[in-house]
Amino acid sequence: MISTQTNCELINEKYKKKKKSYKNSGQIYFTKATVFEETFLEYFTAGLELNLMIALDFTVSNGNLFFPGSLHFEDEKTVSEYAQAITAVANIIAPYDSDCVFPTYTFGGMIDQKTNHCAPIHRNGSALCEGIDGVLEAYREAKKWVKLSTPTYFAPILEEGIRLGSWAGFGKYLIILIITDGVIDDMKETIQQIERASSLPISIIIVGVGDDDFRSMDELDSDGKKLTEKTERDIVQFVPFRKYSHHPTELAAVTLKEIPTQVDEFMKIRGVKPEHIRAAHHQQQQQQQQQQQPQPSSHPPF
Repeated sequence: MISTQTNCELINEKYKKKKKSYKNSGQIYFTKATVFEETFLEYFTAGLELNLMIALDFTVSNGNLFFPGSLHFEDEKTVSEYAQAITAVANIIAPYDSDCVFPTYTFGGMIDQKTNHCAPIHRNGSALCEGIDGVLEAYREAKKWVKLSTPTYFAPILEEGIRLGSWAGFGKYLIILIITDGVIDDMKETIQQIERASSLPISIIIVGVGDDDFRSMDELDSDGKKLTEKTERDIVQFVPFRKYSHHPTELAAVTLKEIPTQVDEFMKIRGVKPEHIRAAHHQQQQQQQQQQQPQPSSHPPF
């Protein structure tokens, strides 16, 4: 409970007992008060684990994979804008991921004659990539067997993120990184999924590559305000890659700009304190140590 009182009396208990006429020894008046709450750094140092999920746009609006000018085109002298964005943006977030194993997906691409709006990046059905180099390798392999298609749907990718974020466990927070070239064709469904995700330990970073129309991305990034009445908190950050691609410091700043606030707000709404994270992290470490300890043999030593 916060008091609106702006002053308090200074009482000397000895004088109060000796003199009946004693009222106080003065008063203190407050002109400004600052309430300090838990911060992202406190949660992180207490053991909060950030996990990164990556989704890559394989729709036809990116341009033919094999022609210069395509956002996916690469040769000996050219690195695609997607590969640049993966390297630059994911490397900013990756150090905060505890195991550096990243679930990675394609969306909008045609696989086995059918457009898939949320496909694990590996041909064998696995989405897991080890490190950013593993993501880049898987991305370049995917370009050999995933054909560009249409339309551009975000909702299935967000639904997968919600699935991952829902069972991630206490003390974990998921960042969904979507790299795309522009227009969204399922805006209504995307907003519905963002409404669902806003009550979970999830943040969404959308990186726009190329120079297409990003108005729909700006609409999703409500800049600290709730996107809709059903949205619990703002969880979307949009980053136009070309604007910052030659300024790595600014790119890092704008990419991570809203994450600490979004984490803090989620923890505050849920009533989670750093000590809760620390206790859960300690318990998890103990369980892991117990599992690693050799079990006594059930057979006699000889």
